[in-house]
Amino acid sequence: MRKVKDRNIILSVINITVPPPHQAIRYVQLMQDALELKNPVNLKGDWVGMIGAIAAEEERTENGVRFLCGKFYKYIDLISTKNWFNIKEFKPAQKNEIESIQIPNELKPHFQESCFVFLIEHHRLFFITKNVQNSFSPFQANKVLSGVFSRPEILNKYENVNITVEPARESLDKILTLHQLHTLKIEITPPNPDELGEVEKEIFSSMHNQNARSYSVELSAATKSGLIPDEKTRKIAKVAQSNGTVTGIGGEYGNTKTLSTSQHPYYAKTSFNPEHENIFTVLTKKAINIWGNINGKE
Repeated sequence: MRKVKDRNIILSVINITVPPPHQAIRYVQLMQDALELKNPVNLKGDWVGMIGAIAAEEERTENGVRFLCGKFYKYIDLISTKNWFNIKEFKPAQKNEIESIQIPNELKPHFQESCFVFLIEHHRLFFITKNVQNSFSPFQANKVLSGVFSRPEILNKYENVNITVEPARESLDKILTLHQLHTLKIEITPPNPDELGEVEKEIFSSMHNQNARSYSVELSAATKSGLIPDEKTRKIAKVAQSNGTVTGIGGEYGNTKTLSTSQHPYYAKTSFNPEHENIFTVLTKKAINIWGNINGKE
């Protein structure tokens, strides 16, 4: 009997936050409401993505973390009436050839899926970006969630839903240490108040008191030598790392370099044996491990 080899998978993470009250049940309901919309979102060209499945997982993990299991779906929304090419005749297909194409509207080609787990209390969605032939990039996941969460049915119930693709942890340091850093832009959306450090509390309190939807800081260097971010700026930037974006522009004028946390997603690799392991079990354990690293608890 042929032995099944271990399969490598790559994960990324998205932070999802809603306005108060920050209750776990609201995040569960948000994801279920999003699924019920069955809303396809255009990704690029003819590719379409959507939230395809969500099932509540009642059992707690060994670390006592509650989560939801789900899947993203991706496929090509083929329009059979568009121009076709006859590769046998090596010429554009004729009208009668196109009219003879019979594909039911409910069938979509090049279907792919990406499994995810959503850690409810931490409102983090961990999903597989690469699994053999299936791929679903962080930018595609962000686009699907942004498209669904911007629907009137969601906005009327939850107001604004903020989404941040967790960046590679080294990206922030690279931005803050850019050679001749002459511009630093920090944009923050409200973090979840259940997990706030002192800096987060200060920012969140200020935003809440002023009824602000977002918080931004922009620094420009006074001289050619560039900015020297102080401790407070670094702490604010760290908040934005998971709740917004940090962008730095450095280098000599005319030969500048721009770095942004939004362009460098977090990736983590793991493996599993499809014959002996359930992919959601593996994904959940890895997600909890990653969360510990991201949250600085490991």
